[in-house]
Amino acid sequence: MIYNQEECKIVASVLQRKTIERSIYNSMESLPLSFRLSMDCQLELDIKRCQAIMRIAQNDFSNVIDDVEILSPHRP
Repeated sequence: MIYNQEECKIVASVLQRKTIERSIYNSMESLPLSFRLSMDCQLELDIKRCQAIMRIAQNDFSNVIDDVEILSPHRP
């Protein structure tokens, strides 16, 4: 196993938090649209990274090419 159970719990917690944060930012109409869109893009990337880590942790390599790309440090 690449990640131990404790690490998987932490990633799952981060995934849940990022999903909630995304929902909150999207509902805050008082914030400028440009800021909300920027936050949405960043949180979407964070969520995709967490999902990729969880798949790898569960030995699910069905999407490994995309997962490696999304986890790349050179990703914008």
